[in-house]
Amino acid sequence: MEEICSKCNKNPSGKPGDVSFLYKNHRVIVFKCGKICLGCLKKEWVKNFEEHGKELVPSLTGRLKVNWKFFVEAESLERSDRLADILISFGIFSVDPEGNWNILSDALVGLNPKFNVIYLYFTRREDAMDYIQAKYSNTLYGWRLEYAKKTIKKETTPDKRGEK
Repeated sequence: MEEICSKCNKNPSGKPGDVSFLYKNHRVIVFKCGKICLGCLKKEWVKNFEEHGKELVPSLTGRLKVNWKFFVEAESLERSDRLADILISFGIFSVDPEGNWNILSDALVGLNPKFNVIYLYFTRREDAMDYIQAKYSNTLYGWRLEYAKKTIKKETTPDKRGEK
């Protein structure tokens, strides 16, 4: 027997996993937990966007343009998680470094925004440059923007502990 959605108490909740839908002609990808139906998830996402994202992404016509000054201001007030969630949903941020852009200081310290404790990577170079302009244009230290072509993850490297 399928579980019923914990929000509407009507529809089957379905399996957990990434789901996508269109919002004003833009593809949105979000993770759906197993306790909520797709309809309620969409409503939650739209409500979050309407409350927190309209100033972040002021126009949904054509290619999305992010108000990075607004995002940086929210970061300084420690209110950027909801905004980062919106940008992840639109595919502007990724949690995977491979194939994406990374900002580093001269000392090789990561300068990318974070979602809780997870580094976020820019999927588009122009967004990374606009973020740098909004956040780091007045700093005394240098920075560099790198594109990660290939990353090696722990689970793909052979275990060398037993070798002689």
